[in-house]
Amino acid sequence: MENRGFLLGLDTGIKGLGVDLMEIERLKRSVERRGRRLLEKIFTEEEIRYCFSMGEPYQHLAARFCLKEAVLKAFGLGLGRGVTLRDIEVKLNELGKPYVEIHGRLKEKAEKSGVSRIIVSMSHSGEYAIAVAILTG
Repeated sequence: MENRGFLLGLDTGIKGLGVDLMEIERLKRSVERRGRRLLEKIFTEEEIRYCFSMGEPYQHLAARFCLKEAVLKAFGLGLGRGVTLRDIEVKLNELGKPYVEIHGRLKEKAEKSGVSRIIVSMSHSGEYAIAVAILTG
């Protein structure tokens, strides 16, 4: 069954919506326990380098983790279906606005599903990080 979004009775072209929220400290504890190996399982080298160049790297890591999870939720996917968190790469444009590049099986799924754009936003404040992803076609 196709997911369709409607606004005032008009088709908006929305194919999926995902949101994720997490405690920043939870990610920090996990990384402290499992180390670099966990980081490399979730994040690309570019993402790791950027986050650790910031004063509070775990806020940035947690926001990116949430964004990756939100994208998976928007596609209706979980991990273990041939898609990894590294298939979703979080980048920033020249103004600092986040966007994602998708790779591998997730890119194939997007093409088959008619997803042409992924609109994203992420934030962190205090104890929490949050992100949202909207798929359009």
